[in-house]
Amino acid sequence: MSLEPGDIIVLVIAAFALVVGICLRLLSGKLDRRRVEYFVNGRGDKLLSIQWAPFGPWALGERSGVYQIRYLDKEGCEHQAYVKTSLINGVWFSEDRIIRRPSPGTLPGNTPNPESQAQ
Repeated sequence: MSLEPGDIIVLVIAAFALVVGICLRLLSGKLDRRRVEYFVNGRGDKLLSIQWAPFGPWALGERSGVYQIRYLDKEGCEHQAYVKTSLINGVWFSEDRIIRRPSPGTLPGNTPNPESQAQ
């Protein structure tokens, strides 16, 4: 079974399309992560982690652009949430819940409060 010149062209085009698709997906993921990071940090919070969540909320409609994040808010509470992001719609939060509160005597960001230690 030999390949005809037309078959080779089709294979080359298919391989090229596959490589371009993978590159675009990787770039899209990087831009999504950066968009979420800027959004969270822009609110005065601190992003701790971000993971792609293909089966999170919105999974029926879209799998790309959905992430599970953990972040510290200004009061030092650690949150876990799902976010959906896109270039046009920005960043949307879902199921944002506090998973850990700072212990008494700590300042926002979990730094020890010197006044509480002096007592």
